[in-house]
Amino acid sequence: MEAKVQALPLFPLNVVLFPGQSLPLHIFEPRYRAMITHCLNNNEPFGVVLAYEPDTPVEVGTTARVTEVKRLPDGRMDIVTVGEERFKIHNLRQSPDGYLIGDVTLFPFTGTPDKSLVAEVARRTRRYVKLLADANGMRLRFDQFPNDANDLALFAAIALRLPLDEKQELLDKDTLVSLMQAEARTLGVENRLMSITTAAIRPPEDEHGFCRN
Repeated sequence: MEAKVQALPLFPLNVVLFPGQSLPLHIFEPRYRAMITHCLNNNEPFGVVLAYEPDTPVEVGTTARVTEVKRLPDGRMDIVTVGEERFKIHNLRQSPDGYLIGDVTLFPFTGTPDKSLVAEVARRTRRYVKLLADANGMRLRFDQFPNDANDLALFAAIALRLPLDEKQELLDKDTLVSLMQAEARTLGVENRLMSITTAAIRPPEDEHGFCRN
């Protein structure tokens, strides 16, 4: 079945949003105040899409739905949104209020990764998150670590601290298998780098606290 094309208000930003990810935003430009007001009044999402240049978004983004809104006296808004579904842009036009509208189709991840790949991504993600926590002096519990392959892949993509272009490469993947394969490779590299860094900065075990030379 051919994917349905739909009109979606777009918010080009210097960020890559994944489904399930929370994104707080401060809305101050008049055109985006109008866009968010339209979405709230009609209970509709808008699209968050990476833009390296103003009003020049990349092809793949994620719909976002407003979950919290605080209106300020001067018309600005503080909102909290959550990513819902991937989409692909086919055409762009400008609304009467000045914000972009994209003709888009939804672009869900397809395919079923084998159990070994899912287990490897889970193991490396746990390791990655623990190393991040250790580096920040935090202790973590994994009581609600995702088991579903799709949820796990999105959790890993959100957790990874990468440059925007590398984040976008993950969001662009056609299938769940290719996404998890890329995550497994990236997590392996990042875990090795963080392990080396942690070992290098760990203070020497010296009861007197003196620097060894």
